[in-house]
Amino acid sequence: MHSQNKYGIAIPSYNGCDELENCLASIEKHLGNHPDLADVLVVDDGSSDDTRAKLPERFPFVRWIWQEKNRGFACTATRAVTECRASIVLLLNNDIEIISDLLSPLASYFADSNTFAVTFRSFQKDGKTFREGAKQLIWKQGFPVVRHAERHQPAPVQGKIPSAYAVGGHAAFRRDMFSDLGGFDKLFEPFYWEDVDLGVRAANRGWRIYFEPKCRVIHHTGGAIQTNFAATKIATTKTCNRLLFAWRHARGITRCLHFLFLFFRLLTSWLVADWAFYRGLQEALRRRK
Repeated sequence: MHSQNKYGIAIPSYNGCDELENCLASIEKHLGNHPDLADVLVVDDGSSDDTRAKLPERFPFVRWIWQEKNRGFACTATRAVTECRASIVLLLNNDIEIISDLLSPLASYFADSNTFAVTFRSFQKDGKTFREGAKQLIWKQGFPVVRHAERHQPAPVQGKIPSAYAVGGHAAFRRDMFSDLGGFDKLFEPFYWEDVDLGVRAANRGWRIYFEPKCRVIHHTGGAIQTNFAATKIATTKTCNRLLFAWRHARGITRCLHFLFLFFRLLTSWLVADWAFYRGLQEALRRRK
């Protein structure tokens, strides 16, 4: 019996021809004949590599959208999800390799109309070492911290494992809810913390997010971010977006603690040469305006 939901796969990609080819080949292998897979969409984010010349002919089952200008992950991923022709959309990074049937385990979750997203279990490139699972969001000294190590995995609640958010690189979203939230906020461009923010905004609506360990993928390192951005840019962006997230979501005593310890870090980061903190703070203040 087929699921009442039709599934689609949406992949934002930027200068990742080889990684994307591996990703699409794994989709073809594990989901190519699945009766409930309605659409596979790749939104190319202005790539300058061989993606356009090499892959469309190799994978005729894929729909392609070509952005002539690079717009960043948040914008491109949002477009990929919202333009996918399915009610449940699997959002995958181009460096994801599927190693199991991702669709069959999802039916029981999305049978509940209050389910917003389900995040997958990812492994390192050896296919055995745990990389990511369920997420816990905590606040330490007023700063947000994500816990996702294997030792931090929460226990099931009524047979399902809750997650604070769904990983933007390997998760399934209910498309109409995703669109209603406006997708990933451009405030967090070009990358990082946009999926955490989306999860918190969904939870504020009373929508649920889960982790399904039977949905298994390999997340190959050295993807688009590491390949196309300098280490200083990555470090600055992490700090900037973490601060923006805190300023948006910290409440009550947590908010007071945040600004107290922010002032402390402002005075002490120079002692450990944490210049990324100062660059990130400057960028966060600029964007907040």
